[in-house]
Amino acid sequence: MKEILLIRRPQVDDIDGMLKIEGSVFHEPWTKSMLLHEMFSPLSKGWVAECSNALSRSSLVGYVFFWMVAGEVHLTRLAVDSSWHGLGIGSQLLRAMLNSGILENAQQAILEVRSSNAVARKLYEKCGFIQIGVRPRYYENREDAIIMQCDFTENYLG
Repeated sequence: MKEILLIRRPQVDDIDGMLKIEGSVFHEPWTKSMLLHEMFSPLSKGWVAECSNALSRSSLVGYVFFWMVAGEVHLTRLAVDSSWHGLGIGSQLLRAMLNSGILENAQQAILEVRSSNAVARKLYEKCGFIQIGVRPRYYENREDAIIMQCDFTENYLG
């Protein structure tokens, strides 16, 4: 059965699905109030990935949140349900974010990623991000964050 992936704006009804994904992929999951704050913050924007087929209800399989500030897109959260990893959903959400920035005349995108998260770093590099720095002991467990940037005029591979 062919499944259809829809990328759309998040809605309050998506929160339970987001919480499920948070718990399946993050060591430090966001809470319901954190997700709602991100959803309704005037700085924040987002996209969700929803999968459906003719025999089942639609289900949320991923989401991305980002801020648009001073000509820059700042990724705050990207998550794909662990049972959907490796199918290109993260790439589609990331490209939706980057394209949103381009449409709003942003010049670049920036993010932090755990130094140990090789899968995410590879995804970001595939979309044109390069490492520009390190934030030592950035995360609660004192792990370093790698700072990555995508300049829309130079290395975006959308």
